[in-house]
Amino acid sequence: VTAPLLEAGVPVALPDSKAGALDQEQKPVQISLDANGAMFIDEQPVNAFDLSARLAQIAGSATEEGGPRIFLRADRGLDYGRVMQVMGEINAAGLKKVALVSTQGSEAN
Repeated sequence: VTAPLLEAGVPVALPDSKAGALDQEQKPVQISLDANGAMFIDEQPVNAFDLSARLAQIAGSATEEGGPRIFLRADRGLDYGRVMQVMGEINAAGLKKVALVSTQGSEAN
């Protein structure tokens, strides 16, 4: 899924996708993984040991079932397993509205 242009302070080289843009009613929580594998929730750095606690906090403060929308932004050069590990943590926290962010490209290679 592609997201409308987001203002994010964490530089991530997103992969391209042919998917359409998502509508945004509320500001989503952005989880970013940069090219070095550093992780951020919105623009705040978070280490792997604190991730599950931070996600549980986000899920616990949610006003709707499934929690807020989560936009997962991962650098295209990262290992797929690293991205899946973070997705597993998001799911384990009870956050069910997850979108993988990419840039909209004209051709998928």
